Amino acid sequence: MLTLFAGFLVVVLFLLGSAIGSFLLVVADRYETGENPLRGRSRCDFCKKKLGWAELIPYISFLHSRGRCNTCKQVLSAEYPIFELASGLLCIGIMTQAILAWQHVFIATLMYIAACVLLILIRIDMRAMILPDKFIILLGIIAIMLALLARHSFDDMALGLLAGVGFLYALWAMTGGRGIGFGDVKLMIPFGILFGFHGVVTLLFTAFFIGGLVGLYLIGIKKAQAKTAIPFGPFLAIAAFFLMMIPDLPNRFFQLLGVQ
Repeated sequence: MLTLFAGFLVVVLFLLGSAIGSFLLVVADRYETGENPLRGRSRCDFCKKKLGWAELIPYISFLHSRGRCNTCKQVLSAEYPIFELASGLLCIGIMTQAILAWQHVFIATLMYIAACVLLILIRIDMRAMILPDKFIILLGIIAIMLALLARHSFDDMALGLLAGVGFLYALWAMTGGRGIGFGDVKLMIPFGILFGFHGVVTLLFTAFFIGGLVGLYLIGIKKAQAKTAIPFGPFLAIAAFFLMMIPDLPNRFFQLLGVQ
């Protein structure tokens, strides 16, 4: 019975997360245009036709239209289903165990909200190469709430903040802002509060590792050169997703290094 309920829960969380992901895309895209994300229906990026309700269903609408606008037939970006998929998987990864055990559900919900804010930041950073302060501040407020609820020690939060901000600030200063943006430095403030010292070290290692692999891949397929600017915020956010879904990851990482 529990297995059946768990399967049902995973499906519900995936569908819910996917629908939320679709809305997050609207929030991110309308931030760039200055539009209110709560007003007006979504519309085609090309012909600007307002989408009907059937065209707003995650995955199904994209597959049914074969990845094209039903009106102007322009090819739609695959970012839409990928973004929805990411949100759905995060919802499963963060919420499932808390609901099944019926423990820390509120904390898990706040963590998923933090993940949603990071998804918005990923979208904006990939398109505009900026990490808006308003979303970083919101993330910081959520991080403080989570740290208080989880009873994180002040010393660990302070060390995490100093380690994360200090390292990226030094990198930003040494490269004159060419290596990373200052938004990446500011993003480490909520991460330091939320994950503490061990978590921040793990996050930075993971982000640089993933970023390095992606950079090598883009160079290999001739989509980038060694000096091509690539936003670093998405890699920090992806690393944070791993820590959100695998809270024990910092302990495993430090055990792998042989450091307690």
